Amino acid sequence: MRSSIVAAVFSFAVAVSGHGVLLAIDGEPGSKTSVGFEVDDNVARNCTGISPCQQDTTIIREAEIAAKTVGFCGRTQLAGPLDTQKEVEEAIKGDSITEVKGGTSLAIKIHQVNADGAGPYDCVVNQSGDDAGQATELVVSNNVPGENGFSPAKFEAFTINVAMPDNFKCTGGSTKDICIIRCRNNALAGPFGGCTAVRQVGAGGGGGDNKAAGNNKKDDKKNNNKNARGFTLKWARRALGF
Repeated sequence: MRSSIVAAVFSFAVAVSGHGVLLAIDGEPGSKTSVGFEVDDNVARNCTGISPCQQDTTIIREAEIAAKTVGFCGRTQLAGPLDTQKEVEEAIKGDSITEVKGGTSLAIKIHQVNADGAGPYDCVVNQSGDDAGQATELVVSNNVPGENGFSPAKFEAFTINVAMPDNFKCTGGSTKDICIIRCRNNALAGPFGGCTAVRQVGAGGGGGDNKAAGNNKKDDKKNNNKNARGFTLKWARRALGF
């Protein structure tokens, strides 16, 4: 019986190919709002189907990054592989980048299209703002509900909070003050999520090796991702009516 439930759940998860989209990112009060790279305002947010509702969701897979078929920020169905540096420059040109300081927090609005666009989401900061940059883990609170990227929610928005390190140095873009924030879940069909640009203001941090994301980072990550690579059945049973 258990094996049949697992098989049904797996088939369901692959079929729905759910997604999550980074709609809006707000940092310092009074600064602009960033949006996810290649997020299209014309894509409907009140449906779940692949077309049109999943077209601008970013898929970010480590295997594809390692194979260099995509960069740090993955790909979308509409845009294909994202050109990270081009996305940063377009954000700079459009004057649509939120501002951040050390030790402050970002509010990131994530639109869950359907089942496996759920949480929890992990977020990182790339201080060089390009494909060569290293990812430093960030502490996420008020995470999107779900287990292993799966829940019964659909076309619903959630706002997560992401703590910036005390010490960091954004060096990306032509302005040399841009970092990339990347968030993604761990859905089997994904991971899904996205990237956005943020601009550092105020006193710069130490840059380079950043170990100041908070003493609770490992505990928070452990709690958010307990049994992350196992396929937990709790949400799946609810979605399938078991």
